Amino acid sequence: MSLTIILVLLLLPLVFLELILNKSDRSQKWLYQIAFLVVFFVVIIKYYYGPDIKLYVPLYDEVVNMSIFDSQYFEPGFLLYLKGCNLLHLSFWWMTAIISTFYFTMLWCLFRKIPKYRVFALLIIVALDYNLLFYELRQCLAVSFFVLAYLLYDKKRIVLSLLCLFCMSFCHKSGIFIAMLFLLAMILPKFKVSSYSYAVVTLMMLLLVVVPVEKGILLLLEYLPLSSAVDSIKHHLLESDAFQLIYIVYFLLAVVLYFIAKQNSRAFDARLIFMMFIMVAIFVKYWFLLNRIRSYFIPIFIYYILTNTEIVKGFRVIKPITYAYL
Repeated sequence: MSLTIILVLLLLPLVFLELILNKSDRSQKWLYQIAFLVVFFVVIIKYYYGPDIKLYVPLYDEVVNMSIFDSQYFEPGFLLYLKGCNLLHLSFWWMTAIISTFYFTMLWCLFRKIPKYRVFALLIIVALDYNLLFYELRQCLAVSFFVLAYLLYDKKRIVLSLLCLFCMSFCHKSGIFIAMLFLLAMILPKFKVSSYSYAVVTLMMLLLVVVPVEKGILLLLEYLPLSSAVDSIKHHLLESDAFQLIYIVYFLLAVVLYFIAKQNSRAFDARLIFMMFIMVAIFVKYWFLLNRIRSYFIPIFIYYILTNTEIVKGFRVIKPITYAYL
């Protein structure tokens, strides 16, 4: 039985208890702490687990003799981290455990701001992002820096937030494009996200499901001065599927965000979420690429939705839609 199924089976009873005890803040707090420790323990004890292990183990053994700029496939930030762990004589398990601990520390800091249903939020992380938790070491490191950048920006620590974006971009190529979205949301403080904006983007998403746009995207990418990152995107665009079950999730997400935008339209969170949703809409058909990008979005989407739905007018109407989406 895979570790993901084990975690889901362990979390489901806790989620039901959380829904039953939704009026007791103390009970919800204890349930979340238990659930978080269980997930953290199962993830951190993994050892030589997943398909990518055949790449990471030899790399960890050889990285001491490599320059961080020598590899065509691995980013310099990740190689620098491996070098540091290797020079400290840490085992391969310790190297992976530190990355997982970093990720879960950021997740704890983010989710503690959610008023209710945090066990439910944790279950969504496990169900939708198990690859990140168990296999994808480089991207897990990059996503951790992204969440840290988000938290620091929320506390008005702009310079430290930008430093985290820089680190993220050097840990995984996908981080470069996520950093661009983050910076765009920062420099457009007067941009208002309306419900109408989500309606337009949703229509665009429906259109892009049937219209091939990869040639246009590839043409635009040729003008970017980021050859390795562009090559990676080209590789990911080769995998597409016009019919995916997860489309239902994306369209439910659009409905929930449509209602939330009526109440919270000018905040940095609203701008960042909207730009993330545009990226989902553009690449909706390219599941391989979205699997990479989605890992950055999932924690922020969950946090944004669960902290905003309670203040939205007509929450009784969208509450079941929110749960259906999650």
